[in-house]
Amino acid sequence: MKVELRFLQPGLIKADAPEDFDSFSDKEKEEWGNKVLQDLKTNSGDFALIEAMSNLAGFLSTGEFFDVAPTVDAIQAKHGEETLFQTEEWRAYVG
Repeated sequence: MKVELRFLQPGLIKADAPEDFDSFSDKEKEEWGNKVLQDLKTNSGDFALIEAMSNLAGFLSTGEFFDVAPTVDAIQAKHGEETLFQTEEWRAYVG
């Protein structure tokens, strides 16, 4: 049986928020954050997003981005239509 292993990988981008950020609604904050990430991808490419997901300091000198493999959060079959295993985090992620 072929299955799909799914995992959640956190990322981190440091950005300067606008002066009036505190007055933004949650939707406006989300839209702003998505624009920052899209601009990063557009201007710096996919590599910048890979760097943002890296959890290994000094990746430029080592050539490696991750010190360990992520842990599996879900195992699915039938192109994601059947979930065989899932963590609480995955359950919260898919809502």
